[in-house]
Amino acid sequence: MRKGLFTLIVLFAAFSAIGQSKFQFGLRLSPVISWANTKDSTNVPYELPESIKSGSSMGLSYGLAVNYYFADNFGIYTGLNWVTKGYNLSGPLYAPLTTETYKQKRRLSALEIPLALRLRSKPIGPESLGMRVRGLVGVSGDINVSGRVTDSPASPQGVKYSTKWYQPAGVSTLFGLGVEWNIEKVGTFDLGVSYHKGLLNQRLMKAADGSGNIVNPSKFKQRFDYISLDVAYLF
Repeated sequence: MRKGLFTLIVLFAAFSAIGQSKFQFGLRLSPVISWANTKDSTNVPYELPESIKSGSSMGLSYGLAVNYYFADNFGIYTGLNWVTKGYNLSGPLYAPLTTETYKQKRRLSALEIPLALRLRSKPIGPESLGMRVRGLVGVSGDINVSGRVTDSPASPQGVKYSTKWYQPAGVSTLFGLGVEWNIEKVGTFDLGVSYHKGLLNQRLMKAADGSGNIVNPSKFKQRFDYISLDVAYLF
């Protein structure tokens, strides 16, 4: 995570030095709610046993935002983000011998490179606020950097880190809607919501043991989806 943050700071400084009128550069921060879509090898949605429940997970995305406008109402949005997404599992620890609950948090951290068409309306309301409604339609490419599994009660192996459970990269569609305020001599503030829908299987078609070693074939396919609340400042 520290390496990812350092990379983003360096790139932000570089972008600041080459800013031009058609470009906007800035920083964004997004709380994330993510979940996993799981299917079996025949592409049929996989149903977990009744005793095991799958739930959504809170995460965080942050990074650089870059807008390039080739017309007043049309442009391209891109950037570089660090995103943490995943899901939670829960169920009886040793059913039916106990009612104690077993919980597992599964997380995947990735470098995300979005590329989307950015559309925005004409200014709305007082001219001094420069308020516009904007939308995003595009795709996002991911480079998976780190996988993490945390058990509760704690596993004897503690927190497990491994990328062997996941594919090295992924692709998602991106849809967003929001509002921007362009304040003269201050910059542009952007607030919106976006939906990222995974298109590719992120789980390797082999299972791994607690140490991340591949042990046997797996029938599961997983795609990660998430919704984010996006807050950005651009200049």
